[in-house]
Amino acid sequence: MTPTADIATPLETGSTDGMKRHLSDLAKSLGAFAMVGIAATLVHYLILMVLMETGLVTSLAAANLLGFGGGLLISYLGNHYFVFDGGRSHVHGFALMVAGYIIVMLLHTGLMIGLTQGQIFTFLQGPVASVGGEALIGLWQWFISIMPAWLSPHLVGDTSLTTSTTIAFIASSGTAAVLTYCWNRFIVFKAA
Repeated sequence: MTPTADIATPLETGSTDGMKRHLSDLAKSLGAFAMVGIAATLVHYLILMVLMETGLVTSLAAANLLGFGGGLLISYLGNHYFVFDGGRSHVHGFALMVAGYIIVMLLHTGLMIGLTQGQIFTFLQGPVASVGGEALIGLWQWFISIMPAWLSPHLVGDTSLTTSTTIAFIASSGTAAVLTYCWNRFIVFKAA
């Protein structure tokens, strides 16, 4: 696959064909990014679950940090070689990626802990209740209520206002994917 850092913008080409090529290149970039992200997420999740299930690490935050580190390595190498033009040196590019990913990892871990322990829902019921928080809680509870009985216990934690580690991981990883794509595309690999 050809890295897509040299994508021509429609304004540069001034044509409909330029727009089609730009959208095609963007779709290829997003597809390759998704594949690298899936691989990195699987590595992250496997490390997290192996550490937690075997008892090697008892802290969710510590296990998540170690898993995130494994996923980060896969993400950097995949993005450098298959998604974006890796024009920077490995040291500079990896340092930039680590800086951005530390922020994303902290957000990811905070979101996971907040979801599994219910703090997110407490926040939605309190400070932001009047601006949609209660609606989000209602949506979550409705979602749980329509699930088959055998699936519901896998979605929630100890109460209907906490989530399982797996669902918290999926929600946190989805948020992290959007943030890391933007960080990689516009900061680390400076794609046009």
